[in-house]
Amino acid sequence: MKTLLSCAALLAALSACTTIAPKASDEEIAAVAFRNETGSKSVKLMTVINTSSGSGAHSALLIDGPQRVIFDPAGSFEYDLIPERADVLFGISPRNEQIYKSSHASEKRYIQIQTIPLTEQQAAVAYQTALNWGASPAAHCTSATSGVLRSIPGLDGIQSTWYPRKLATQVSRIPGVTEEIYSEGDNASLAEAVDTLQDDLKQQRWNN
Repeated sequence: MKTLLSCAALLAALSACTTIAPKASDEEIAAVAFRNETGSKSVKLMTVINTSSGSGAHSALLIDGPQRVIFDPAGSFEYDLIPERADVLFGISPRNEQIYKSSHASEKRYIQIQTIPLTEQQAAVAYQTALNWGASPAAHCTSATSGVLRSIPGLDGIQSTWYPRKLATQVSRIPGVTEEIYSEGDNASLAEAVDTLQDDLKQQRWNN
């Protein structure tokens, strides 16, 4: 019994993920399909971080490929105007991206966003892998996210992990990656949390 309880506690601590397996129709997806017309392609790793503890709560990917989608494995996000099939959210215009970020950022959480520039071929692979991934079980958000990143040509050195912060640390070492912080919480608390995050990243890079 103690072993079962320990396993359950571990899964609960790993992430704030839940199992959702919706299946939007082709018509629903086609109606909202959004493409970036600028020509630049990328994938953004979005890591939700607890402001007070610094622990990672969720991992997701915004893939700017043939369509602009969010791969949200085992995520709890729901919005009527953003159809979802398995773990993929469709119709991710700048407005809908903002809705997604606002639903995860708060006084207690902020989002570390890391943007990796991609070629069209790389973006197409990321997009197709996300579509084919299927619905992820609860607490598998970072495992699935790292799996999709690993599928991208040139990013196959990323190691599979269960922990959002560990995946973010790996991504921080990729040449050309840019980072930003998104928050809707208290500025003073955020500044302190970001300073801690940067110190942790520096220490982890030094040790590796």
